[in-house]
Amino acid sequence: MQSSSFIALVALLLIQSQVAYSTFLCNDQSKIKSTVGYCMRKINTSDYIYKELRVWKKLGVEMIVMEANKAAPDLSGYTCPDTFLIVNRPVERRVCCQLPKSRATDGILMGYTETQIFQNCYARGT
Repeated sequence: MQSSSFIALVALLLIQSQVAYSTFLCNDQSKIKSTVGYCMRKINTSDYIYKELRVWKKLGVEMIVMEANKAAPDLSGYTCPDTFLIVNRPVERRVCCQLPKSRATDGILMGYTETQIFQNCYARGT
């Protein structure tokens, strides 16, 4: 009986920490005007099966980026759900940015270099 109560408590804590982890604010002003939430992941070699990403590689693009979902209307912030996929792989980073227009775009996806991300964004969890 005590064991099942402990397992239920651990499960509840894990669920709550996942929800908190997935919602983030862009309000600390560590980089001026970086107030838009983005979900991103690094491009890896298996991604080059996609023609567009092979083109991005020639442009020096290292990161696939998409704007995060706005949190519920009554809440401020952004969310990148843990089940959120970018080109069939999970989100690796949640950031707040003021990104310049990307030369590499494909629908809602944008491509940036690590340098552009470093200069224009600050992290909000991994």
